[in-house]
Order: sequence, then C-alpha cells, then structure tokens
Amino acid sequence: MMNYSTWMRRNTDPLSSDFLGRRTRLAPLMPIAHRLGSAWAGHREGRKNLPDAMDANGNAYSTVDTFWLARNRESFREADQRALLRVEARVAAPSRELFALVTLGDQQRELLALARAEREILAARPKPDATTVKRGPAEQGAPDSVVVARRMRTWEQPLTVADAHIAGLAASIVRVDTEAADLHALVSLAHTVALTHSADLRAYYQRRSNIYLRALTRAHLHGGLLQALGTAAAQIPAPQWTLVPSAWIPAGYVPATTTTNTTGETN
Repeated sequence: MMNYSTWMRRNTDPLSSDFLGRRTRLAPLMPIAHRLGSAWAGHREGRKNLPDAMDANGNAYSTVDTFWLARNRESFREADQRALLRVEARVAAPSRELFALVTLGDQQRELLALARAEREILAARPKPDATTVKRGPAEQGAPDSVVVARRMRTWEQPLTVADAHIAGLAASIVRVDTEAADLHALVSLAHTVALTHSADLRAYYQRRSNIYLRALTRAHLHGGLLQALGTAAAQIPAPQWTLVPSAWIPAGYVPATTTTNTTGETN
C-alpha cells in the first residue's frame, strides 16, 4: 500500500514535470502541487538535518548546496534551452536572410563609394573650350560654339553613365535597407519574446528554490546558518545567451534611418 510520503513524492514533486518548459505560452503561475512539492522536499531534508552546515570539527562551511537545488537549476537550464531552440527554429530563415542582406548592403555601399570617387575623377577632367578643342576635317568651317557643344556632349557622356550607375546602386541600397529593417524588426521581436520567456522561466524556478529553502531552514537544526549558506546555491543564474547581444542579428547592425536619393547622396 502506498504511504503518504510516497504519494507526496510522486504527485507533488515539482521537478517530476517541466510545467513551463512544455507550455511556453503559459504565464508563470505555479500549480499548487509544485508549491507543495517544493515545500515538502525542503521540509523532508530539513527534518533529517540535511545538508550538513558544519564539518566534523564544528566549523561552518562557507557555502552549501543540495541535490534538489542543483537539480532545480539544471531543470531551468534545460527548459530554457528547449524554449530557446524552439524560437531559433522559427527565426533561422529570416535571420539568415538578414545576414545576407546586411552583407549585400555593405558591398553595395562600397561599390557606391567607388562609383562616386570615379565620377569625381570624370568631373575633374578639363572641359572643352574654343582654345583647346581640336577640329576635325569636316569642322574646319564650323563655328566655335558648335564644335565646343559637340565636344561637351562627348565629355558629359561618361558622367551620364556614371550618374545612372550611382542612381541604380542608391535605389538598390534603399530596397536592401528596407528589407533588412523589416527582417530586423521580426528577429528582434523574436529575441525579445525569448528573453521575456526566459525571465519568466527563471522567476518560476527561482520561486521553487525559495520555497524549498524556506522549508528546509525552518526544519533544519542549523536553519539560521543554513539560510545564509544556502542563499547562493538557491539562486538561478541568468543564462549566458541573455547577457550578450542576439546571435540572430549581425553584430553592430543598426537599421538604416536615412534614405539615399537618385544621385547617391544621403538625406
């Protein structure tokens, strides 16, 4: 026949099921069974005066940990990773496209800078005038203004080609920047959602630790000492991925807030 202790362990052990890890959209409200299980686990070990707060010589340890606390931290880490992997799977494609667009935009800006420099060289060429223009055999009797106008059209042709090239690059950059900004908004939102869920998970598992530690210290012979020693072990550390910039967004990328006109100049 199942005794009360066995029933409690099987039915209220908060680590026997991953409540928030399975249902990522559920608010971090703790079921009564999990609260009872955390308190029961702490009370059970406290009554046995586990863990030891002092060594054989009666000296207090600098810190203590328990299997339950370690398992609770690991349960959080696993639930957090599962939730993160689910979001990563959804943003993998837009993230790859964002990286590709940012790279393409950088390349096009380099080409635009080169095209502007080449245009400046073309614009710095001496313009034809009546004193420098050379007449062809058929132009010997033509007025100077006609000959100079012809040479000016020839002089301006490379500039016209360069302007068209610059305008094409500028328009392409605007399109790439717009697409990249849209994808950035999508991926950034996904990252924010992941951070929020991770914080919810962390708060949930932290509450488990707090309930367990409170029950443990109340029942333990050296509860006051254990309370101070066990506080560090009861803390749920923030996952490393939440402390660094999103890996789904190119490092240093900021969506463009300016536009480029048809001459390639930035507004």
